[in-house]
Amino acid sequence: CGIANDITSLNIFRIIQGAGGGLLTPVGMAMLFRTFSPEERPKISRFIVLPIAVAPAIGPIIGGFFVDQMSWRWAFYINLPFGIIALLFGLLFLAEHIEKSAGRFDSLGFVLSAPGFAMLIYALSQGPSKGWVSPEIISIGIAGIVLLTLFIIVELKVKQPMLDLRLLKEPVFRKMSLISLFSSAGLLGMLFIFPLMYQNVIGVSALESGLTTFPEAIGLMISSQIVPWSYKKLGARKVISIGLVSTAVIFILLSFV
Repeated sequence: CGIANDITSLNIFRIIQGAGGGLLTPVGMAMLFRTFSPEERPKISRFIVLPIAVAPAIGPIIGGFFVDQMSWRWAFYINLPFGIIALLFGLLFLAEHIEKSAGRFDSLGFVLSAPGFAMLIYALSQGPSKGWVSPEIISIGIAGIVLLTLFIIVELKVKQPMLDLRLLKEPVFRKMSLISLFSSAGLLGMLFIFPLMYQNVIGVSALESGLTTFPEAIGLMISSQIVPWSYKKLGARKVISIGLVSTAVIFILLSFV
């Protein structure tokens, strides 16, 4: 990404970067689930949240510094030594695990989902600037919806789907998935829109904009340390309810900024 010459090459390199990064989360979570029992997972989550919270908080600050003082390319170059260290650590210390029955790759689901999500996201992101009724947005949006509809039909029929939608028949899983969907959409949307607002509307520097993500990381780290205690004392329902109510109140307050 650091050697990109234009926006097209940067987007291509970012796609490759995203494909590689997308492999880390599911594989990492699978390794943790194999290693720790259900009773131990709330406790270990305290330590998992720390890098998850710290990295996105420090990243925009470092990136903002490079953009202001050096070049935006260094926001990508700085990741090289850390990536090499992580690669060596994985090769030396992570134990290999291969399933006896790996299953079959859902090629049809992949072919339908990849362009389907890409088209729908493009339509949603470009709609405000190009117009929601423009032929380009309407055609791409409808094509994305059609592909995702076919994807859902395929996933419900194949024996080994890429995304097992049949899990949504379980009430607890369905409700928690919906809660995670809406809460994550709000939180991640805020992380995206706030830096843009600070730079384009208020006119602060990239470094000052990056500093706005740090308070949320502090709150996330603090709350993650009390989750194991509150989970045992109050139960999952009350803990989740308190978190959702608190998040809703904060969103309401932020709407007046």
